[in-house]
Amino acid sequence: MLIFKHGKPKMVHITTFNEWHEDSQIEPSVVTAPTTTDTSPTGTQYTQGLVYQGYGTTYLDILRNEISAAQH
Repeated sequence: MLIFKHGKPKMVHITTFNEWHEDSQIEPSVVTAPTTTDTSPTGTQYTQGLVYQGYGTTYLDILRNEISAAQH
């Protein structure tokens, strides 16, 4: 959520719990190739068959770019 004052962002409110299993994380991760590898006893307990990959700083970069664009 952006809060504006005089047409420019004054405050940014970001809510995330950095939970990889809820896909709500924004903190940086190691960059990795996409995979469905799951080391749980069932082989699908952690990933539920979904593809995951290390995204580096992608989500932080998106935030920075969007906030910067809103300031202009």
